Amino acid sequence: MGTALLASPDTLFQTQEERASFERARRPVSLFREINRRYALRRADWGALLAYLLHHRDVIEVLLDAPERIRTIFGDAELSLDFLSDPEAEGWEELLIVVRTRLPVDQALGRLRQLDATWFTEAARHTRFAVGVTVEPDV
Repeated sequence: MGTALLASPDTLFQTQEERASFERARRPVSLFREINRRYALRRADWGALLAYLLHHRDVIEVLLDAPERIRTIFGDAELSLDFLSDPEAEGWEELLIVVRTRLPVDQALGRLRQLDATWFTEAARHTRFAVGVTVEPDV
């Protein structure tokens, strides 16, 4: 049985360009890990979602920040991502953060309005409305 020799990342690169190239290449893996830790993925595949995020980079910051902001208002809600596209409407895509909650509908909608007023409206504007938030009853 052979022994694998793992080099320190510092010894792998001879130039800053090589280091920068390596960091750019591993970003999607880190992003995948962070999003997977925060959300369940529904009605989407990772390839399509990652392509969307690389095209709408401002959304990444919102997705990483959203769980804490949402749970401050909704409590322990289950979060998932829906990435929808219409093959017949070229270029139509929609990314939604879905908040599953046991709250009554009127309370859930009130908290969604509170989220919009305190954080999400500005966050969505920052992404040019490339991401949305919706609530769903958890029954």
